[in-house]
Amino acid sequence: MNRQFASTLALSTAAALAVAAPATAAPPADKPVSAKSQGAEVSQVQLTELNDSGVTGKAVLVLKDGTLRVNLQARNLVPGMLHPQHIHGLAGSTNGTCPPPSAAGDDGVLTLEDGLPFYGPVLQPLTPFPMADSGKISYTETFSVEGDLADLSDEVIVVHGGYVDGDYVATLPVACGEIN
Repeated sequence: MNRQFASTLALSTAAALAVAAPATAAPPADKPVSAKSQGAEVSQVQLTELNDSGVTGKAVLVLKDGTLRVNLQARNLVPGMLHPQHIHGLAGSTNGTCPPPSAAGDDGVLTLEDGLPFYGPVLQPLTPFPMADSGKISYTETFSVEGDLADLSDEVIVVHGGYVDGDYVATLPVACGEIN
C-alpha cells in the first residue's frame, strides 16, 4: 500500500473514530465494522474491485442525528477523470450486496444496470464527484439524511468510472463495499 495513501486513510479513520467514538479501539482493517458510541454510528467499509478494475479503498461513515459524514479513500482509479460515487440501497431493510462477477452481461462487463438487482438504486450521491488526480481520491463531505439512509446497515457504496473497449464510461462500477 502506498505510504501516503495509508497514512491519509489512517488519519481520516482515526479522526472519524475520535469524533464519534473516542474510547473505541480500531477494528480489524479487513472487516466491515459498525459501532454505536455517544449516539453516533460509525461504519468502516472495505471497497473491493469490480470489473477487474484494480480499484481498492476504504470508507468511514459517521451517522449522528440525521447527519452523515463520509470519508472515502480509493486508489487505482483512471487518473484525471471524474469518478461518480454513491450510496446505493434496496427498499426497506433488504440488504444490498456487491454483485458477483457472474452478474456481468454476455460481454463480461458488469454495467450499472447489471448491478442494480444487487445494490439497488442511488439513495445518496456522494457529491461533488471527485477527480482522480494521480489515480487516487480522498473525499470528505457531510450530508443531511433521512428515511432509508437513517439506517445504513443494509446499504452499499459504489464507485464508478472506468474504460470499456477504450472508452471512458463514467457509470461503470469499479469498486463496491457493503455497509454493515
